[in-house]
Amino acid sequence: MKFGLLSLCQEALICGQATTHEIHIDLTTNQLSIDKNIQESTSKILILPNYGILACGTTVEDAWHKTFHLILACESQLRAVSIGLNNLILPSDDSTKQVNKYILIKIKKIIFFFILFRLQIQLVQVVVESIQQMLNGLLVNLNGQH
Repeated sequence: MKFGLLSLCQEALICGQATTHEIHIDLTTNQLSIDKNIQESTSKILILPNYGILACGTTVEDAWHKTFHLILACESQLRAVSIGLNNLILPSDDSTKQVNKYILIKIKKIIFFFILFRLQIQLVQVVVESIQQMLNGLLVNLNGQH
């Protein structure tokens, strides 16, 4: 049976595995009851029916990235389901693993180049500050000679 977040589009593959867990809040006693399977879950995206989603990441940017692509994946799935669940063709597990591996490699390269870019910006800032100090020193010397 097809349920949950299906691997119908690129965004769903980027998100990775998403699991659905039931939670119930008793408003009279302010008690929260959580699905027991939630502690065994290794997925970074939890779908909580009637409450929303919970996206976890190693950084805020990572969690935001997962949330962004999850929203796009849900929109795509809603459009695709309109033709009927039996008419949907899902990619194989091998295809999904290949895409996830490729995406992980690309993300690591992007992070590497982002860090390198930030280091270059910091280096340029140091050079500009040293030039400014040198020019300020020259101005002080020129003003002191008059």
